Amino acid sequence: MINKLSIELKEAMKLHDSEKVGVLRLLISALKNKKIELLASGKELTEEEALKVIKSEAKKRKDSIEAYEKAGRTDLSNEEKAELAIIEKYLPEQMSESDIEKVVDEVIASFGTDGGLGAIMGSVMSKLGGQADGKVVRNIVTKKLNG
Repeated sequence: MINKLSIELKEAMKLHDSEKVGVLRLLISALKNKKIELLASGKELTEEEALKVIKSEAKKRKDSIEAYEKAGRTDLSNEEKAELAIIEKYLPEQMSESDIEKVVDEVIASFGTDGGLGAIMGSVMSKLGGQADGKVVRNIVTKKLNG
């Protein structure tokens, strides 16, 4: 992943795309920091770990967008949205809500509602493998459990 981002960084630099350059540098830095952290414990940076780092960066942008919009700062919100759009290109495609609902229904059918929100969420998120936002999944699960 770091190699792929480095190649794209060089291309963005050639095109003088300063926004993309900034985001790619940030992602590369975050990935290298995670790699150092993992090496200290004798592990390698896997593709799965790299995706977790990128998801974390996307989540930071989403949280910032929400905060800026509440504060009425559309200028800053728009900057974060642009960064998020770049970051999302490196994430797996997200599932539709109807597909997520099918997985939630399967998990609830196997668990029942006795497992509670935490157990159901854990199982659903592991089945989805990062193809869905946790907030969307939580909303669907709570709707199913309450309705």
